[in-house]
Amino acid sequence: MNNAARTYTQLSVESASPVGLVVALYDNALKSLYQARRAVLANDIERRTQHLDRVLSVVSHLQGTLDMERGGDVALTLSHFYTYARHKILEVSLTNSTQKLEELVSDFSSLRGAWQVVDEQVSEGTQSRTERP
Repeated sequence: MNNAARTYTQLSVESASPVGLVVALYDNALKSLYQARRAVLANDIERRTQHLDRVLSVVSHLQGTLDMERGGDVALTLSHFYTYARHKILEVSLTNSTQKLEELVSDFSSLRGAWQVVDEQVSEGTQSRTERP
């Protein structure tokens, strides 16, 4: 990544809301899943492993930051999803299955979309509170 792109990414992360950071993590996971798919198709085991390891790292971070006490059923559901995702990633490592990668991409894309909606709603709520006299 060149310096301009690195600077842009750093500024984006620094100015993101907490939910926006979750969206960014999902973006990172999706990017790595796409790269893992390309590596599988190229039969490049080393690159596949690197990209899947990145996804596992993101999943571990997301799961580790869940607040199970305050998050209730949503946190529990997300925890189950992250466990499922970890299992699927390990299956891809063993089988080189592009189908399992596509399933993961679909699941992460759906959840990323939901987090994006939440981020937009939180941003709108924050703006309307700051615009009041």
